[in-house]
Amino acid sequence: MQTQIKTYIQTSKGLKFITIFGYATRGVPGVQINGAGRLSKNIKEKIIYLTRNKNIKLSTKRYVICLDISDCSESLGVEELKSIELPILLIFWYLAGILPMKKLDNCLCSGWFTTQGIIYQSPYPFGLDKYLPVDLTPVEFKSLKHITFIDGESGFQKIDSRLLLEHLSDLKFRIDYIERDSAIPIKSIRA
Repeated sequence: MQTQIKTYIQTSKGLKFITIFGYATRGVPGVQINGAGRLSKNIKEKIIYLTRNKNIKLSTKRYVICLDISDCSESLGVEELKSIELPILLIFWYLAGILPMKKLDNCLCSGWFTTQGIIYQSPYPFGLDKYLPVDLTPVEFKSLKHITFIDGESGFQKIDSRLLLEHLSDLKFRIDYIERDSAIPIKSIRA
C-alpha cells in the first residue's frame, strides 16, 4: 500500500509545497521517516506515542514515510518543518488502515500536533494559488481537497479534519494563531 499528500510550509521566501509519500510493506515492523533531518526521529516518536496513547492497534508492517526534498531547493529550519507533522501523521494512519479515506493523493494539508492529541492548523494562507507546485497543472491544483477544520475561502474543496478523525477519542483541534515572524498571537490584545 502506498500514498502521498501535498503540504505547504511558510518560508522566508514565501510558501513552498512539499510532497510527502509513504508505503507499508510486510518487512521488518517499524516506522521510518526520511527527509526531515534531525526532526525525523522526533516526529516518529510523537506519532508512535500518540497512536499508543489512543489505543490504536496497528498491524505489524514496516511503514516508510518520506519528504520529497527535491520539491524545496532551500534548507528548512525546525520551525518551518513543524507544519509537516500532521500530514505525516495522516499518511501513517492511512497506511495503517485507521484513516477512513480511499486516497490521500489528491489532498492538501498542513499542521502539527502534540503528544496530548491537540492538533493545530493555521488559517488558509492568502495567495496560496500563486505558488503552484511544479508537478501539478492549474486544474489539478484546484481539484485538491484541503484537509482542515478552519472555515474560510480557500478555493479548494474542504475535508473537515474533525470529522475525518472523529472516530479517535479525545483529539482536540486548535487554530495556530502564532505568526512565524512574531511571538504575539494574531488575535491577542497587544496585536
